[in-house]
Amino acid sequence: MSNPTSDSFVNMDVEAGTPAPKTLVHHVGETLALIELASIIIIGITSYTMGRDFNWDHFADYEENPKNMLLSYCLVVGIVSLVTCLVARFQNLGGSRPLAGFMSLWWCFGTGVMTFYGPYNNACNGYFAAWLGLIGSLLWMFPDKGGDKGERSQLAAMIGLSSVVLLIAVGYDQYGKYLNDPSTVFGLVVAAVSIFLAAQLGFITDLGARRDQILSGILALMWVSANIFMAWDHHGNALFSLFVGTLCSVKNLTRSVYKTSE
Repeated sequence: MSNPTSDSFVNMDVEAGTPAPKTLVHHVGETLALIELASIIIIGITSYTMGRDFNWDHFADYEENPKNMLLSYCLVVGIVSLVTCLVARFQNLGGSRPLAGFMSLWWCFGTGVMTFYGPYNNACNGYFAAWLGLIGSLLWMFPDKGGDKGERSQLAAMIGLSSVVLLIAVGYDQYGKYLNDPSTVFGLVVAAVSIFLAAQLGFITDLGARRDQILSGILALMWVSANIFMAWDHHGNALFSLFVGTLCSVKNLTRSVYKTSE
């Protein structure tokens, strides 16, 4: 059988004469399409914004016009991401772990800059495209290999990402107010504990059904509580991470209760 490409099953060992699996494990082309879409939106909206707001009289004077630097960086993020995905698609490099790792780091820094510092730090097309690019690159890096372990690893990665974002966002928004704001303290505790629990879900191979359900239940309870008590006091990335973390932790709880085959 020929080696898998970006348009075939990934991590699938099928010997001659063995019936093909009935379920599609992971299609890299679909993940690349998500990243490509995010890249195109970032390129488009950044180009439009540059044409409208870019200070061409002081093109390289980033100290005088910091928005020039942010817009230029956004454009570079989108172009490099789109070119990388197209190369991976047409050169059959969808299974390349180094390339997927590069894209994950590329979008991690890109999304962090775009959504924390600007210009897309409020709810807009650029904001959601930045997060789509990061999530898509993480799905490329950690593909669903089928069964319960594959789904658990992906959900653990998303919960871990939400926890890190919440930890940074709450600290960034409420710097110097930790002891005076109960919701901030609660958010920091939830994020820190969630990182620890998500790491166990993602990295411990033989977790056991009972322990899996206990960890998943604690995570779901923490994130639902955080969503209830914190959503009204925070915005931007903190609010976004609250909803993503809650969604993934509840989905993970249902997975642990209604397990698919290993």
